[in-house]
Amino acid sequence: MLIHVGDDIDPSVMSEDGTYHIHLLPDHHDPDLSGLTYGDWVHRTHKFDALTVGDFIFFNFKFNDGSWRVTSYFRLSEIWKGARSLRKFKKQPPYRYNAHIIRGDLESTRVQDFRLFVADPEQSNGHMHSPVVINETFWASTNLRDKEDKPFQLNGKTVNRINGSFLRAPKLLNGDQTVGILKTICAKGVVSS
Repeated sequence: MLIHVGDDIDPSVMSEDGTYHIHLLPDHHDPDLSGLTYGDWVHRTHKFDALTVGDFIFFNFKFNDGSWRVTSYFRLSEIWKGARSLRKFKKQPPYRYNAHIIRGDLESTRVQDFRLFVADPEQSNGHMHSPVVINETFWASTNLRDKEDKPFQLNGKTVNRINGSFLRAPKLLNGDQTVGILKTICAKGVVSS
């Protein structure tokens, strides 16, 4: 799944070699990129229920220079649903560090609607040092398709304008698309060991 989690990161804080390290997401503490957890609500999108252990989540941001970038990814090792595991969430790391747990969201009446995704630290990267730009090349290499399921085409629009309309809602990816994104990340040398 490709999930948009923030806007307006300042690229001026990038180092001279073009690397960028996200220590803390501004005004958005979920996903927890250190504990490798991500919580969300099925009522926000039914697609969260389609995820299974072993699937990948790729998180993207819009930088304030207009570019869109994949900044981190999780390979899921656990998926917790609803109130079934509230005691575990509240007491043990990495679960207890997730923003939803800290804020007390699971006390709501919609707790059965909540999903907590936990990543395998050996196959995930919460802090990619060199984010992957989502541009024409990215779309072509990953075979991403627009909301009408047509191959990505500019048709007189800028990549960033299309990204803005397409990437804000979570996008479920097929196996080939996931492999394409992982290959793009590998080519940049940022896959965690």
